[in-house]
Amino acid sequence: MQRHWTTASAEPLDTPTGCLLLLDLLCQPLEYDVTVVFSAREEIGAAAGAAAFSVQPDIAVAVDTNCAADVPGVSAGKQVCALGKGAVLSFQDKGAFMDRELFALAKKLCEEKEIPYQIKNQIVGATDAAAMSKAGNGCRVLTVAAPVRYVHSPSSMFDPRDLESCARLLRELVGALAQL
Repeated sequence: MQRHWTTASAEPLDTPTGCLLLLDLLCQPLEYDVTVVFSAREEIGAAAGAAAFSVQPDIAVAVDTNCAADVPGVSAGKQVCALGKGAVLSFQDKGAFMDRELFALAKKLCEEKEIPYQIKNQIVGATDAAAMSKAGNGCRVLTVAAPVRYVHSPSSMFDPRDLESCARLLRELVGALAQL
């Protein structure tokens, strides 16, 4: 299939984007059991915290979106992330510090497998990583996000290449975590 476009718009894409990426992951052959949680209200970690408390994972990966502010009038230093530059890796958000080893592993996989990625350049927003890292005995966390412009508006915008980068990274990451 050939695609002749690089961006698309739709209704709010925050939660549906993460769901799409997790469904893609579940369609892959996996080497070990993976628990996937489709949760709501990630801004406060309501469902993810309860799920992590119940499952008690060693490692949890929050799959989310980040606000791409790569629009005219916003300086490069305040853009957080941009469409078309790949999956977004965060070292921290407003609720959690990402595990250094997991962050380094994700970055290394992107570089080795030539998966486009970008590092989130602002500490804005929160993900389910915060609630998961604190639930029960706590766990190591990482966030993999897709850049989405106008994320909570009726006309969110995304670049399908970024979604593919996220999907590829998640598949590689799940495979690599088996060796940790």
